[in-house]
Amino acid sequence: VAIDGLLLRKRWSRAIVDIAPLLLITAAGMVVARVAQTVAVFQHVPLWQRPLIVGDSLTFYLGKLAWPATLSPDYGRTPTVALADPWVYVRWLVPAAIAAALLVWHRRVPWLAAAFALFVIGVAPVSGIATFQMQAISTVTDHYLYFSVLGLAVALTWVVSRWPRQWVTATACALLAALAARSFVQTGIWRDAFALFEGTIRAHPRSTMARLNLVVCYLTKLTPEPEVAARYADEAYAIAPDDIIVLINYGVTRMAAGELDKAPAAFERAWQNAKSLDAAPKLLSDITKSAFETFRATTYHDEVVKWAERRLELEPGDANALVALGDARQAIAATRPTTGTTTGAPAPGPASRRSPAAHR
Repeated sequence: VAIDGLLLRKRWSRAIVDIAPLLLITAAGMVVARVAQTVAVFQHVPLWQRPLIVGDSLTFYLGKLAWPATLSPDYGRTPTVALADPWVYVRWLVPAAIAAALLVWHRRVPWLAAAFALFVIGVAPVSGIATFQMQAISTVTDHYLYFSVLGLAVALTWVVSRWPRQWVTATACALLAALAARSFVQTGIWRDAFALFEGTIRAHPRSTMARLNLVVCYLTKLTPEPEVAARYADEAYAIAPDDIIVLINYGVTRMAAGELDKAPAAFERAWQNAKSLDAAPKLLSDITKSAFETFRATTYHDEVVKWAERRLELEPGDANALVALGDARQAIAATRPTTGTTTGAPAPGPASRRSPAAHR
């Protein structure tokens, strides 16, 4: 629509009619994505504050386009973080001023108007005007800008065609070469999951997302390293001790850390936090699954019973939960005549090797 209306000079009504089928498909996809995601794991953003988040996001992306020095899938710029910065009340002026200027002069510089429109339209659905799941980690992230980079390409094309001089062409070529080199360097960080998330921590030292994914990486690699996974879970817990996903991973890795006695409290806290947020059933189900599978390889039979029963309330047909519940009840019955207790020291072998860590 932006290209048809601003560059090809079609009537706006005609441009919209021409693309109507794609708009309907896109709208359907947006509805499905909205239904499939839960946004209950982070603080609700009032409607009046959302334009501030949008302005903050657009200004952030413009800055990254101008100077793409430190790139990361996680910048930790959640709505709470953005709104805590007093500058959020003026950052929106940057994209607003650009939009106002191009609105006035769009007939003189239609290519620049189209370029900025493409930039904004490409990232608008995930700029903060509507809440979405990734905002629990960061509203802004590199991969949301992929389509919007088309706007930069259109602007650069216009500059080269508008001033066809050697120095302009040479400058454009140098800029493209620099961006290509930056992209090549970035591919080294994306070569595998370990490099990606370790690089994310270097770019954003307080990233819990990167640490939680490294927990999963080290638990599920060909030769698991539960001790390393536990270290990353400890770091994430130190940063965000009330985060639900952090608490799940912290509980899962307690055997490797030699602190299994801390796992019951971690899982229970995750459960209570999730319930207080009215979280989606899938998140509650993930908590119960991680909990009973963690305790299943230990003598914490009461914990297995509690979490397996909660799991079956959410997933009545879960065969693993049924088996775990039966085994735990048998173990409790067998120990009562001699010990009179159902809990104790953990059995040998790391539970985390058997239990997939919940991750973002």
